[in-house]
Amino acid sequence: AYAVVMLVTHGAGGGFRYWSIQQDRAAVGGGPQGDMDVPFFRDEDLVIGNPDAPITIVEYADLYCPTCREMHAWLENRMEGDLKDRVRLVVRHFPLHTQHPKAVMTAMFAEWATEKGKGAEFVNRAFLLPEDADEEELFDLIGQIGLDPDEARLLLEHEALQDPYLFRVQQDMADGREFGVQSTPHWIIVYPDGRASWAVGEGLKYQLDSKKFRRYLQSLGR
Repeated sequence: AYAVVMLVTHGAGGGFRYWSIQQDRAAVGGGPQGDMDVPFFRDEDLVIGNPDAPITIVEYADLYCPTCREMHAWLENRMEGDLKDRVRLVVRHFPLHTQHPKAVMTAMFAEWATEKGKGAEFVNRAFLLPEDADEEELFDLIGQIGLDPDEARLLLEHEALQDPYLFRVQQDMADGREFGVQSTPHWIIVYPDGRASWAVGEGLKYQLDSKKFRRYLQSLGR
């Protein structure tokens, strides 16, 4: 099967742009279904790891999804080991709000925290919240990472203040749907030569442990 993948160019903020060429779709994942001008990620998205790493892994996640929690932690551990400085992780939001009612609100606060330079800390701690966590537990988390819980309460009370952050969440979801995202976690692996592959759920493990990927890492050196 074939999937359309993107010919990579770098925008002013380092974001990838524009679809153009066809490649084999990864066996363990889905991909986009047609030609489109949709970025793999946008300049305001949260980047974890070396921002200049040659390989980018885009994660579409629901912060209350158990598999997302497990796989996010697994990948961050790998990024401290054999993938260190060679892979960067871009976190995008795909809250499954019918399954997890607080997922959209939590994704909104993740965007707010990212704007304040605390996105990685927020996401990592949010993944540890129980699914039935109440708003006060979320405000406690916000205080623990050095942000102002009262400002967060104000944000929750005034819809107009939420708009820019909810827009980013909605933009992530719209882009994700263009890529065929239906469940989480959904991964897109982007290589510096413009190739890309997709994985769903724990399929990322098989991709990163494949002989093909290992050979590619060896070609990068340390």
